[in-house]
Amino acid sequence: TLMDYGRSELVPFVDLVDELVELLLPDAEELDCIGELTRASAIAREGTSADRQRARYQEAAEEGADQTEALQSVVDELMVDTLAGT
Repeated sequence: TLMDYGRSELVPFVDLVDELVELLLPDAEELDCIGELTRASAIAREGTSADRQRARYQEAAEEGADQTEALQSVVDELMVDTLAGT
């Protein structure tokens, strides 16, 4: 949540990113970078690959994996994601 001084209220970060994307969309079209711009919304909603990796490590550790097993779990997920193109 961030302060939106134009509205004088707190606004969820995701909403502000969506507004920014909308404002920049005409320029992104002109520059042929719509995909890159809209990726910002996805990152705001879903997090980054680093967020997913940390979550996978934590999940594996909570399931009883030792450090090596938890790291292997992260690598396994990275391979699956890479093959899926995500």
